[in-house]
Amino acid sequence: MQIPCVILCGGKSSRMGKNKALLAFKNQTLLQYQFSKMSSLFQNVFISSKTPYFDFPTLIEENKTFSPLVGIFNAFHQLKTKKIFFICIDTPFITKSNILSLLDSLPSLSDIHFAKTPSKEHFLTSIWDINTMSFIQQALDCQEYKISRLFQKCITSFFIFNEEKNFYNLNTQEDYLNASKGIL
Repeated sequence: MQIPCVILCGGKSSRMGKNKALLAFKNQTLLQYQFSKMSSLFQNVFISSKTPYFDFPTLIEENKTFSPLVGIFNAFHQLKTKKIFFICIDTPFITKSNILSLLDSLPSLSDIHFAKTPSKEHFLTSIWDINTMSFIQQALDCQEYKISRLFQKCITSFFIFNEEKNFYNLNTQEDYLNASKGIL
């Protein structure tokens, strides 16, 4: 893919109790797993984080606020590209086919195109346009970190997926243990 991919891993991992990026997953770290998967689809893959991870190309978030909006804003600021595909570090079950379907369904006039399943909207498995920068800046200035509020100001679209388990998030120790046991 010509557009870059940014893996968001600048959060606190407070619900997990430890850094999600460094969790063991399929004989490697979760970060290594996600980076490898995304690298098989995208020419340019970056990590968005407060600190660098090993030798991965990292977009360092200077802003001390913990919000995905910081990572998104920072990615556009540093990469200077029109569109970016974003994915969270804690969603390892998304398939390459899911990602390609989302990319192939991107409408030409959408500021944010995201994945949706029957039970949830996945705002951070999405393609964002640089047109969102002013809205993100306003949200950050007002300390309004809810992405759903930002969506009300943008042209959004979505692609519906029926595979709920592919979008399972590893937010807590229980989520991680269930995933390790194959219970999703």
